[in-house]
Amino acid sequence: MTEKMKNGVIKRGDIFYICYRVGGKKKWEPCKGMTITEARELLLKRKYDIKRGRLTGKTATFEKIANEWLDIQLQGNIRHTTIEAYKNTVRHLIEHFGDTNITSLKVPEIRAYITFKLETLTARSVVQHYRILSAILQEACNTEYIHKNYCDQVKAPSFTNKKIKLLTNDQIEQLMAHADPQTRLIIMAAFRTGLRAGELCALRWSDIDLDRGILSVRQTYSHGRFGEPKTESGRREVEMDFDLTGELKIWKEQSVKNAHNLIFTANNGEPINWQNWTTRHWYKLLDRLELPRTKFHSLRHLYGSSLIANNVPISIVSKIMGHSKISITHDIYTHEMPDARDGFRDTLQGIFGAGGSKSGSKTLKVVGSNNR
Repeated sequence: MTEKMKNGVIKRGDIFYICYRVGGKKKWEPCKGMTITEARELLLKRKYDIKRGRLTGKTATFEKIANEWLDIQLQGNIRHTTIEAYKNTVRHLIEHFGDTNITSLKVPEIRAYITFKLETLTARSVVQHYRILSAILQEACNTEYIHKNYCDQVKAPSFTNKKIKLLTNDQIEQLMAHADPQTRLIIMAAFRTGLRAGELCALRWSDIDLDRGILSVRQTYSHGRFGEPKTESGRREVEMDFDLTGELKIWKEQSVKNAHNLIFTANNGEPINWQNWTTRHWYKLLDRLELPRTKFHSLRHLYGSSLIANNVPISIVSKIMGHSKISITHDIYTHEMPDARDGFRDTLQGIFGAGGSKSGSKTLKVVGSNNR
């Protein structure tokens, strides 16, 4: 039996229903197990949420909003490699949430996803998933599908940066002694210039001034594409030592010319597929010589560490490495810097003198005091 609706509440059988308009449409919401008083309280809450913009009546699946967010990123000036990383993360998110209504993604669902992914991925990777998920939910907020981004109430996983395994100078010399000519020169260039893998792959003979011993980083190569450096500071000049300059002069005479004018190429003259190269050359060489299986990127880190260890100012190191901020250089190489406390006791001794507080000792002039 249906009773006449009173103040937006109607009873059908044993269940009360509340009626309100949202998004220009009339909506009937069942209030199972509620009394008429509770139903009226819920109706007041719904009207309040509508007035505050918390309830819009719009619905969409997570997949729809995720793809809309991704389309927006594609329209921006974002590097190809970054877009590929976004696509990969969104694929994981859609596999998990897919047809889930975007309004259903709240704290428990987000925490469950993080816990699930931590079983198979590193904490660093899951943090990236968390950030993309938060960005997608924020897009849902901006388009009024939801009124709140519940990622703001969920703590992202924490992780610590693992210390990079560095090869010794002797081990690097051992690698170069047993490598083929091009692999030898790639290792030498990375170790003595600190260039990133993508920068080495994109290096052309037109980027090298063999007379001045300077190379210019103008492009990168990754995922089958040439591109601009990620930041303006990535475009830089790097001085080469005499040994590397001499080796490059010899290589220019001996190497086969290619259509791209690249210094380093695959066997077919095309740009190097870095993932294949590291598998077939770098790791294979390390394994054959029974050396630690460290990443090729460690050569760049070793170069930066060597500069710091030899008292090159950190501002100069930052420019050479192509870091966008000096703070990045500081964070990476802090452990390589000399301890500011080294020799501090000698400094104190020089300030206060050997006499200390004994009679006849010099009067200490404290900086900023009223002593004249």
